[in-house]
Amino acid sequence: MSYQKLSALYYEVSKPIGTSLDGDLEFYEKHIANVDNVLEAGVGTGRLLVPYLEKGINIEGIDSSSDMILKCKDACLLRNLDSVLIEGNVETYNFDKKYEAIIIPTGTFCLFDNIENVLKNFRKHLSEDGFIMFDIIFPNHFKEGSHNVYPLDVSESEKIVLTSSHLSVNWVNQFTEELLKYDLWRDGSLVESELQTFKLYWYSLRETLLMLESVGFDKVEIWGDYSDSYDPNINYGALTLKAYKS
Repeated sequence: MSYQKLSALYYEVSKPIGTSLDGDLEFYEKHIANVDNVLEAGVGTGRLLVPYLEKGINIEGIDSSSDMILKCKDACLLRNLDSVLIEGNVETYNFDKKYEAIIIPTGTFCLFDNIENVLKNFRKHLSEDGFIMFDIIFPNHFKEGSHNVYPLDVSESEKIVLTSSHLSVNWVNQFTEELLKYDLWRDGSLVESELQTFKLYWYSLRETLLMLESVGFDKVEIWGDYSDSYDPNINYGALTLKAYKS
């Protein structure tokens, strides 16, 4: 799954730079504010990276979408901010440095097809005391067969209508599949359309902990829904894990 022209524009307008989703921006900031060298995987349009740069955090970004990277670069240039932004596959990209922290906020972790290879590559590019921090989310609101329409004004004369179709749940391989259709309308006429297949994996906490251990991480900290704690008796919408390189 990769964001293209219309999907990147929809994301940029619907989730502007500095938008905090359920408190993710503030939560991650607390953990990287005093880290010297940070990488954000799935940086997108720079929703988080740009405000972190503005606060003096030394952070770089990588994304597989050229359209997202271009928007992130434009956002940095507009604010006279300097950062390294990479278009590449996080599973295989060979970074030219090691990072003290690699963050994957707000469900991006669940978009990768081969998460074990991603974790192995990130571990390879962490410093000896480095950590990886990411969210796992769960398909609590996925309703197989449902359809939803979300119109969004992107300029005075243009709007994008997003149609979301929840296709299926694969219980064996643990992913949901959604078809997203973006229609760009200009002055009442349809001028462009784009289709995006959105596959979202989910992982149990126990499964994730075993996976982290198997690829060389230990000392894992856990929080629920960007709070300051984790209660195993609560069904959270998201869990944040911080795992240190062993």
